[in-house]
Amino acid sequence: MNLCIMIIVALFTVVEKFADVFIGWLPLYGEMKLALFIYLWYPKTKGTGYVYDNVLRPYASKHENDIDTKFQEWRTRAWDLAIFYWQNCTELGQSATFQVLDFLTAQHTKFSGKTKNSKKKEKESPITLYPPSAPPLPEIRASLFQNSEHNFKGKNKKWI
Repeated sequence: MNLCIMIIVALFTVVEKFADVFIGWLPLYGEMKLALFIYLWYPKTKGTGYVYDNVLRPYASKHENDIDTKFQEWRTRAWDLAIFYWQNCTELGQSATFQVLDFLTAQHTKFSGKTKNSKKKEKESPITLYPPSAPPLPEIRASLFQNSEHNFKGKNKKWI
């Protein structure tokens, strides 16, 4: 019966947000709302049991299939939306990471302190202090992520 109370009060709270706009101006509206809550919560009146048995249960059993299909549709749309945002976030994170790496490599070459004479000395010496340089980042990025277009189920759907 506790679940019944919670369902009725939750539904009443949702309906109340819209009803307050239209009937909130009535005199003693707040007191009537308080009396209704006391009726629903007080164990001796069994108000929630009455409302649940006579209003909510017949409606839910009559429209059970429609409710289940609507919940399944919402679940699928929510999953598609989550995948869509996950892919967009990972793409943005990936591009931001590569931009930072490009910036850092540009800063490294700018402030490495090498002059023309030091480059000649490095070529002359048989022992190198630095390992061979890696290929530039844009080439790595192009080779790793050749297909930037992602085709997935929810991308072309219009969200209402």
